[in-house]
Amino acid sequence: MTARRFFTTLSVLLLLVVGIDFAIGVGADWLLNHAKGGDTGRHHYINRRSREDVLVFGSSRAIHHYDPRILEEGLGLSAYNCGTDGCGTLLNYMQLNNILERYTPKLVIWDMYGPYDFLKESDLTKYLGWERMYYGRGNAAVDSVFIDADPAERLKMLSNAYRYNYRFIQMLSDNVSPHTDDVRGYRPIAGELTGEWNPPAPWSTTELDPVKLEYLRRFAERCREKGVRMVVAISPYYFESEDCQLPAEVREILNAYDVRVFDFSRHPDFVGNNKYFYDTNHLSEEGATAYTHRILQELQALQNAENQSDKK
Repeated sequence: MTARRFFTTLSVLLLLVVGIDFAIGVGADWLLNHAKGGDTGRHHYINRRSREDVLVFGSSRAIHHYDPRILEEGLGLSAYNCGTDGCGTLLNYMQLNNILERYTPKLVIWDMYGPYDFLKESDLTKYLGWERMYYGRGNAAVDSVFIDADPAERLKMLSNAYRYNYRFIQMLSDNVSPHTDDVRGYRPIAGELTGEWNPPAPWSTTELDPVKLEYLRRFAERCREKGVRMVVAISPYYFESEDCQLPAEVREILNAYDVRVFDFSRHPDFVGNNKYFYDTNHLSEEGATAYTHRILQELQALQNAENQSDKK
């Protein structure tokens, strides 16, 4: 093969790869915008269409623990649950900034969980999955998370095949036969805890993650800049544990931005109460209902105090 033929063939192959990658991007964007429900539709709604006054952020302990209908009825404000299984600070920050591009909510509730929100991890890119489709869309705050999680993401995200690889099958499914039993983003878990359970092992580390702490600070700062009331909650656990407590460094950040903390991790109505738990880390539907009513009382008291302050 002559050099000229070799480079011609190589050029054709490169153009073919670029064309296929472009087609993947166009197809994936269509699937994203037309998802009928499921995780794809839910996350697109959060990032591009939500308009609710009250938003709940956090991990599985958020998505399964907060019933927006109860919050709406008690606060007189619309509400949506933005919680995501296995995610925390980095995803929360990206979602918040996409939301603030469109409107300003009145209240955000962050259900805080150490391993995802402030403890050290070797791989932060696992939190980027649902936000890959929003990278490079003009929101510098979102893009910054990718670079801080792994500088190599800047190059990897040039490829649509890489961007959508993690979610393409999910996106197809959510356009054909989506999971649709969300209630304003909330996903209740039926059943209750049975049998004998041992206390969980302590969290694998107590070392704090500087990247997570920085984005926690930025989250609180953005809320203050926009006049959004931010509160942090620790929802109930089946077993009492020191792990559930917020370290001094986290409380220092929260105090600096006047963030109220509501700690229900050791609430006597919940600890050891089988009917309120699906497993030792997650509330059942009955437990979530009871807990949402409990935290609603705290939020109502906060709302009333702020209303009285505004009248003075």
